[in-house]
Amino acid sequence: MPAQTLKWIPPGDAGSFATLDMMRRLANAALADPVVVKTARSVVAVAGPRDRDEHARAIKRYMQESFQFVSDPRGVETLSTPRAMLLDIQRRGMAQGDCDEAAILAAALGKAVGLRAQYVVVGFYQRGAPFVHVYTILRGATGWLSLDVTRPMRPDLPPVTRRKHVEV
Repeated sequence: MPAQTLKWIPPGDAGSFATLDMMRRLANAALADPVVVKTARSVVAVAGPRDRDEHARAIKRYMQESFQFVSDPRGVETLSTPRAMLLDIQRRGMAQGDCDEAAILAAALGKAVGLRAQYVVVGFYQRGAPFVHVYTILRGATGWLSLDVTRPMRPDLPPVTRRKHVEV
């Protein structure tokens, strides 16, 4: 699988769901990658064994420390593999990308240590607004934890008006 995928997607919700499908494939394919599994285990090693809540929090901290939001080129949607992003973190101390990449990496890391993951795709501004943002939530022992590490970097975004959860 290439480190980055470039493919035409339809506009609107159809494009959002096509992108989510590609994201799901990238995250799930990474579960067979030793780089991803080893990194995920290393990230959660600071937590107690079987402490699913702390595993999810450790992955969130790792994402906050290791991922920098950078927009895609105008008019292009890029998706990077978890392996490529982790190799960037190893080489440069950080991975870069937009919300799609952050969601893919967070989902792969969570699933690699046995956590359930969902993508949450949202729209802003008004009811029925197009989906424009995505993030991962991980299921710990006591509930779901948001790993939305890119939206806090965008304080200009208004409140969410539309939301859909998609299992990874």
